[in-house]
Amino acid sequence: MVRALPGKQCLSDPPPTWLLKANVDLLAPRHLFNWSLVHGGVLSSMKATYVSPILKKADMDPNAAKSYRPISNMSVLSRLLERLVCKQLMIYLRDNRLLPDLQ
Repeated sequence: MVRALPGKQCLSDPPPTWLLKANVDLLAPRHLFNWSLVHGGVLSSMKATYVSPILKKADMDPNAAKSYRPISNMSVLSRLLERLVCKQLMIYLRDNRLLPDLQ
């Protein structure tokens, strides 16, 4: 999953994404993720996001707040944990037939 991450990164990322991907065997955050799953929580640093206002359309008034939409940038570790939990949850739901067929 680490190698499949996009090359993007956030200002709150301690290691650059490219470094994590290139050294996944040494830097894989297995213990951190296992701790999060066992305790049902995450570190406060993984909850931080950077919100950037982006103009919805080029022809909109840049002085009006309603012309913008927020873009939230989470850290690469937060995105990775989110994908891991999603994958495990989908496997559980599928294996236990808890999802409707057309879901």
